[in-house]
Amino acid sequence: MRSRRPLTALATAALIGGALTACGGSDEAGAGGGGQAGPKASPSASASPSPAPRKSYDPPVRFDARKDTRLPDALKVSPEDVGQTRFSRASFALHKGIAYAADGKRVSAYDTANGKVVWSAPLSDRPVAEVPVPVVVQLPGRTVVIAAVRTVTGGTGTSKESASSTAVVAFDPRSGAKQWSEVIDAPGMLIGADSSAAVFSDEGSVWALDPATGKKLWDKQGAGLTDPVYSGGAVIGVVKSSEEIKVEPHDQPFTPEFTRLVGLSPKDGGTLWEQYARSNTLKARSIGTGTVQVEATYSSPFGDFGDDSVDVIDARTGKPRVRLPLDGSTDTEDWVCAFDERGVVVCGIAYTYERVHAYDAISGKQLWALPTEDRKSLEVTAVWHGAVYGEVEGGGPVVLDARTGADREVKPGVAPALVDGTVGLVKGNMGSLEAYPAVG
Repeated sequence: MRSRRPLTALATAALIGGALTACGGSDEAGAGGGGQAGPKASPSASASPSPAPRKSYDPPVRFDARKDTRLPDALKVSPEDVGQTRFSRASFALHKGIAYAADGKRVSAYDTANGKVVWSAPLSDRPVAEVPVPVVVQLPGRTVVIAAVRTVTGGTGTSKESASSTAVVAFDPRSGAKQWSEVIDAPGMLIGADSSAAVFSDEGSVWALDPATGKKLWDKQGAGLTDPVYSGGAVIGVVKSSEEIKVEPHDQPFTPEFTRLVGLSPKDGGTLWEQYARSNTLKARSIGTGTVQVEATYSSPFGDFGDDSVDVIDARTGKPRVRLPLDGSTDTEDWVCAFDERGVVVCGIAYTYERVHAYDAISGKQLWALPTEDRKSLEVTAVWHGAVYGEVEGGGPVVLDARTGADREVKPGVAPALVDGTVGLVKGNMGSLEAYPAVG
């Protein structure tokens, strides 16, 4: 059995990469685009002086390892599920060196250069425990930070707390000024947002708001989607169903439960496609804009219906782009992928230096693989804008070219788990993060 190195491999980068992919690629323009009023001073938001502009690299390949900043405890990477360490999630969204986090009552922006609060603004005065990570969305002419929290109504005097609702607020990323706010009379967790929609889910129901105005776009109550994700072009979730099957020589029919993957339109919630019918178990994870990793298993007490698989699919069409090789040494839980947001999907065996493969995100063609006869493999920590970050066993950090696999920088300083143009964040013990400025 392979040893697992918890929380430092491509699995972490793939899951928390969503904090980067919703940010958009263009610089922030003056506020007020799209017919919305520009940011105004908000009496409810406390702010420090805006951080000084810093040089940005696209992508950065060198970091100053001598200048580390321990980030506040509000900015951490933690296990996604209790008792599991394979997949992780960030507690914040990272955009242009600023990290945005919510604690249920407030949303705060932190400067990763020094760990200080840039601004803090109220989100809700009656939150419940679970708080989704804010999402940074690039709209025409402006950028917003969207945060949401479930709230409860009632509970004053002798009355009991009643049904929960969802408070959603959009903030200006620089000042914390409120851009819009809505309270929806239904519980929901923010699962993703871009310029098309801000999508929420709760116990099979899915609904969406206009990210520019906060107005509801559509509502699919009772849609039956399990663990949906939103990945640039489609809301993707698992739908369960059963089917009666007669198997000789048994007299009684067998009624197994199957799952299928469904893609919904972010515009109106209509069904775009269905895939993987009759699979027993499905897991879908967004690994970047428009790309989703799907793990499927096919089995029953009376035999297999198909081969287990790990695919990277196009979120808009549901069509597989990449199929990962499964053999005697790997299974569906071993391969983890990340999209570099430029056209390359990089996949590796989680928490090991065993294998790394890179594929063209459109054609699915394999571009390169490690190890080779004359080159070592690496443990990938992050993938972003044409760069693959990681560590070579016994050789320290390295940066590869995502399309060719060639060494791009052999002395990058650190191997970041999260990266943008200005900073690389390296995971320490117990989920803590240290920030290192990009210098080249």
